[in-house]
Amino acid sequence: MSNISVFSDGGCNGKNARDGDTYGSFKVFNDAVEVHHERIEHGVGSNNTSEFKTLIKALAYCLDTGRHNPTVYIDSRLVYHQCRGEWRVKDERLKPLRAEAEKLIKATGAELVWTERSKIVEKLGH
Repeated sequence: MSNISVFSDGGCNGKNARDGDTYGSFKVFNDAVEVHHERIEHGVGSNNTSEFKTLIKALAYCLDTGRHNPTVYIDSRLVYHQCRGEWRVKDERLKPLRAEAEKLIKATGAELVWTERSKIVEKLGH
């Protein structure tokens, strides 16, 4: 059985912007060997919408390619705690994104792990 690790991060141009240009990237590793790297332009949104959208893309990739039970590393405390049901979702724009992420977490058997920003930068380069 292979060990699947995913590192996911989203971002937004403009400090604390709710309507900035958003982007994200993720890398997938199979037994510590990089097998996929994707950069995504999400359009207008916030850092939080970008974090969710990038996570969704990463999980969808895992589902589509049969990579089950991935360990997914993210540095967004908000996304981590909301997906685990520990924090409620106040922003209406995030509710459907959280629902989609939760659906994919269940479908892939993913385990979300919060990690320090430095670990994400080490893997993704940003």
